[in-house]
Amino acid sequence: MLGVPRCSPAFRMAVCSTNEGSVTARMEFLSRTLGCSMDNILMAVGKRPTILGLSMDNLRRKIEFLVTEVGLKPECIVECLGILRYSLEKRMVPRHSVMEILRARGLMKKDASLYGLIMQGEADFVARYIDPHKDMVPGLADAYNAACSGKMPVVPDSTVKKRHGRHDISCRGFAMFEIWNLLSYMLDNYTCRSALHLADTLLEFSELQQ
Repeated sequence: MLGVPRCSPAFRMAVCSTNEGSVTARMEFLSRTLGCSMDNILMAVGKRPTILGLSMDNLRRKIEFLVTEVGLKPECIVECLGILRYSLEKRMVPRHSVMEILRARGLMKKDASLYGLIMQGEADFVARYIDPHKDMVPGLADAYNAACSGKMPVVPDSTVKKRHGRHDISCRGFAMFEIWNLLSYMLDNYTCRSALHLADTLLEFSELQQ
């Protein structure tokens, strides 16, 4: 049915985690939500059948995040459907947040692929995107680790400066506060479009506290 060899481990895992009714319901949900034919979904699911073991609410939240916050087109999600098997809170959002922070500081190309970042193993991701920027973005590693583990990092003292009508988010000690709030804000609202936008939000909050 799924286009997966019946003798493969992926087929056995998919069968064990779902039943015929839930498989059909999930495939119809993906087809409807992503706006593509059942044939296309069948082909995509055949490559990653284990995603059919995820609840529809789980799938919905991930697709909503990828479309609304990340800006991926539904057809792109169909092409890389395997991305849905990763945790939203512990993988997608933390890595997207790091990508936004690095982009805002000119440390990552604007056209970097979130799919590539999410698919990377943890050691490779840290070696490529966290470790090289420890000096440029103090607290980045601690904040990322805390976000992935669901623990709120200690918020260091920090200041936010205005520069040429924009806010300088590169000041020392600001990264932990910046990243954690970016994670929290995105998880709660899925509306924060960039780290610079977040800096504006944090500045307004700090001014209210004075």
